Amino acid sequence: MKLSSFTKLRLPVLIAFCLIYTHAAAKKIDSRGEPQEKEYTACITNAQGVTPEIISCTQNEIERYKNNIANQIDASAEDELTGVLKKLVSRNSRLWLAYIEEKCAVYDEFEGQRGELLKVNCLLDEFIRRDTFIKILMSESEFG
Repeated sequence: MKLSSFTKLRLPVLIAFCLIYTHAAAKKIDSRGEPQEKEYTACITNAQGVTPEIISCTQNEIERYKNNIANQIDASAEDELTGVLKKLVSRNSRLWLAYIEEKCAVYDEFEGQRGELLKVNCLLDEFIRRDTFIKILMSESEFG
């Protein structure tokens, strides 16, 4: 079944809308103390449905989450429990990265820009979850 040109054009716009909607509630704070979703939303909006630009926006957002995760770990208190947790998180990070790469690789089967867009969105979702996990973990360790 062939998609019409109109449907092909709407698909990237629909995916961009879903990306914005999915991540709009993520009120993460970047290293400058500003909400990240503003920059990400602006980038997605400015991409105007152009898939490579949407992918670039999402990859940049993933990098911000990577930095947030590293900053949360570095900024956490230096007590015995937190030290042990930091080592465990560091050790399992390689396993986690391998897991999400494999999990999101399922979208490679779609091929083309659609597959790339779905894969990068999958990775972003996983980094958002990891960021939340690390935030809760470090917060709880301070009360331990």
